[in-house]
Amino acid sequence: MAARVAQTIGVAPVLSACQEPLRAYAQVLLSRSCWSGAAILGATLLVPRTALLGLAAVLVSSLVARAWKLERGAVSEGLYGYNALLVGLGIGQTFAGFATTLPLVVVTAAMTVVVTAALKSWLGRTSQLPVLSVPFLIVFALVCSMSPYLRMERQILAVEPGALAMLLPPVVSTFLRDLGAIFFLPSVEAGGLVLVSLLIHSRIATVLALAAFALVQALGVAFPASLDAVTLRTLACNGMLAAVAVGGVWFVPSLAAAAWALGAVVLCALLTLGIAAPLARLGVGPLFVPFNLAALCVLLAARERTRDQAPKSVDFIPGTPEENLNYFRTRLARFQSCYGLRFRLPCRGRWTCTQTVNGEPTHQGRWRHAFDFEVMGSEGKPFRGLGRSVEDYHCYRLPVLATAAGTVVKVVDVVADNQVGDVNLKQNWGNLVMLQHGPALFSLVAHLAPGSCKVREGQPVSRGDVLGVCGNSGRSPVPHIHFQLQATSMLGADTLPVDFHDVVHLVAGEERLAIALAPDKDAVVRNLEPGEATRAQFNFHDGDVWAYQLGLATEQVLCEVNVLGQTSLRSIERAACLGFERSEDCFISYDVVGDRNSVLQLVRAALPRVPLEENPRMVWRDFVPVRAAAPRLSVTELGAPLLGTGGLEVEYTMTRQGWRWVIGGESIRRDRQGVPVLQTRVELENGAGPLVIDVTWRGQHRRATRLLAGAPEVESGLQASRKNHENSAHTLVGRDRSSALSLHLEQGHGGGSPDGGSRHLPGVL
Repeated sequence: MAARVAQTIGVAPVLSACQEPLRAYAQVLLSRSCWSGAAILGATLLVPRTALLGLAAVLVSSLVARAWKLERGAVSEGLYGYNALLVGLGIGQTFAGFATTLPLVVVTAAMTVVVTAALKSWLGRTSQLPVLSVPFLIVFALVCSMSPYLRMERQILAVEPGALAMLLPPVVSTFLRDLGAIFFLPSVEAGGLVLVSLLIHSRIATVLALAAFALVQALGVAFPASLDAVTLRTLACNGMLAAVAVGGVWFVPSLAAAAWALGAVVLCALLTLGIAAPLARLGVGPLFVPFNLAALCVLLAARERTRDQAPKSVDFIPGTPEENLNYFRTRLARFQSCYGLRFRLPCRGRWTCTQTVNGEPTHQGRWRHAFDFEVMGSEGKPFRGLGRSVEDYHCYRLPVLATAAGTVVKVVDVVADNQVGDVNLKQNWGNLVMLQHGPALFSLVAHLAPGSCKVREGQPVSRGDVLGVCGNSGRSPVPHIHFQLQATSMLGADTLPVDFHDVVHLVAGEERLAIALAPDKDAVVRNLEPGEATRAQFNFHDGDVWAYQLGLATEQVLCEVNVLGQTSLRSIERAACLGFERSEDCFISYDVVGDRNSVLQLVRAALPRVPLEENPRMVWRDFVPVRAAAPRLSVTELGAPLLGTGGLEVEYTMTRQGWRWVIGGESIRRDRQGVPVLQTRVELENGAGPLVIDVTWRGQHRRATRLLAGAPEVESGLQASRKNHENSAHTLVGRDRSSALSLHLEQGHGGGSPDGGSRHLPGVL
């Protein structure tokens, strides 16, 4: 096994070097797939001279970018290579000769890297805009302008019609030629390989490209006298790129996104017709100018919307359109937050909701979205004895917490408490603290005790910080906490709907964790109460390396933290990455980006969310994407854009078995025999990560097992972990054991990883 791992690591840099130019080819179609890039490379090989010039441009751009010490992740993703590729292909198809064009390609490829870096610095840092194919347009326009001085001989595009064009319907041939024209190869054969590349990348992107082509053809039929074949081809190239970018990359795929994509196609048409004549006087065609202008126009216009909906912007690390769609739907199902912010309960311990939405007597009309909370004693009463004094109430002077991070904008702290049964109608809210959490989003806690406020106006607070203590001021006959959301800082403003997140509530005597909950009247709720023993199970450290046996394959997983403090697990052997977060009370894993056969898919299915609470009776649910559960592409995934499936809802429980914790899950959906469609089981031990992962999808079982045998340092770490666990010192072993595993790998049994980078926005023309 050690030899196999070492061999893999030795080959990894070579594979990475081969993948880098292929990603540059794929970036033209907004893809990161090396297979997609290989298909495009194959299309360029139909014209060998042009293919050599394009490949030379990519290699030169990579060398120059690395020599300039540009961001390594961006270089390896091809973000500095795809514009150089277009310059190389454009020169190869526009000018004759090889001996004269090759030096020009080398120089212009280096120039393209400089222009790309400058535009990334300017557009990216000042406006957070992509560079698109503006570097190509600038450099290629300069080449065309100075070609007479270089005595460069122009030529007609060196592509033969080919026999395949005679066998296909005219509309199909036209579509394929237009696809090939994106790479200056307007032939059916080249377009066929580009179509293969597009299908490898994304089926949604392929549909968007077809829809854009159909719209352009409809425009050609509607205006036959104005749009000749050359203009239609320019429209099709720009329109297809705009549709793919708008409908699948910048916005989550949806009907609204598709409508915006087709609107971008129309805008491309208007821009093409508007700039064609002025550019013709300069001896330059429209090229990809319409796409660049239309794409930037749509992107900037979308930022002025008051609400980011219909279509929803991709406000996360983008992937393929399918990945964007699945991630967004899963995020909605998992977190159910309409404000992009998750609110906890404003209290510690177990409280009872005594007045809820539309509750009597005060939560009515404009103020219906509000909640009141009190503490009930063992007898089911909120007070001791007769309850004649505020001090008799269990909740009186208990801490009131910030439900989410924000800034204090209003504090009132001088209103006296009422006697039980009395109310203060002149100072309705009593003592209060108001926080601003974002634009048009404020929270209010009211009826606090006088002199108890712990914060001042303008002070930033974190979730869980103490704002004051529960009192009986204002319109409050008995001590309680009042909480509401509103859109302005004005007292008495209309309330907004709100759910509390990661709330534990009682259901038929069983404690369940709710993803989002608007508690009903008399609901008993509390926040999570994390324990050190449970937190230790997920005490992963930057640099930890775990090796797994999955079937016949061996896969290593690296735990890493980027410069922004974001944590992730990355597969060394496979192109896959799983982001995760461990807050003070919950472990959450996000969707896997990359290879569906990676062990990280099993981790995602088995550990989507874990409450860090030592409670063997806890039951919770989460959503698992079908991609994470199914070992192969399923019909459910293919129909996702139309069916709207967010994945499988799975119910999880956690038990303690000696020194290990076992988390098991069963999907709510079952097959005809009543067996859960998805079953998961994972074993964890203090800070060492998952040791055994079992996932069964429709009877297909997959198991990933940590490779610990033969590593004395690891075994001794396990023994130390168990001994410390028995002595209730649960948090001292995770780093030692993960370090032992890393040491074992460094001593010749594996270790090391190719340089990687964070995911970037795909390059587009």
